[in-house]
Amino acid sequence: MRGRIALIAVSLGHACAARLARSVAAALAALGALPGALSGALTGVLPAALPAALPAALRGTPLAAAVLAASLAAPRTACGFASLYLSFGPNSPLGTELARTIRAGTPTVVTTERAKAQAIFEVQSETHEREVLSVNAQGQPVEYQLRVRLTFRVHDGKGRDFIAPTQLLAQRDISFNETQILAKESEESLLYRDMQTDLVQQLLRRLAAAKI
Repeated sequence: MRGRIALIAVSLGHACAARLARSVAAALAALGALPGALSGALTGVLPAALPAALPAALRGTPLAAAVLAASLAAPRTACGFASLYLSFGPNSPLGTELARTIRAGTPTVVTTERAKAQAIFEVQSETHEREVLSVNAQGQPVEYQLRVRLTFRVHDGKGRDFIAPTQLLAQRDISFNETQILAKESEESLLYRDMQTDLVQQLLRRLAAAKI
């Protein structure tokens, strides 16, 4: 089973794989503690319910069941508003993921009509940054820090703030090798997606804690 966990890290081939493997290892321990009948039922659960990142060859296995068990046991964060308007730009991946997550996991209605929303999520700035951390003897960059920075406030459109102006930041370091440009570009894209998901989870927690 440990070999299969290692296989996930190899097959995914990016920085998030190790974190997924650790989660799967914990899930295996949790699955072992379940009653036998429930554990067996989860082992044969439908593949479509598994995370898309899990290799197809592992679906329908005890490992797949463990991943599903962990997702079922994970706490879901509620958003306390009946309806919410998101003012992200139309091409913002962060806005798209936040809206999709709220719709899928909470009773909150994400509306496109600002005037009818109980709360307005106002994006004040959203930036992607890339800063050189170190250079080699020839002065060429060998390590970067990637950042996604979001400044926002949540209000009722009439002057009352539910969440005062707040800035959130996610950052990841990445090495650079000019002989592996395509691989590094792919890794950078995956790291930005990981930061995006990180920010979505932070936003959900803040929305859940907002005083209405």
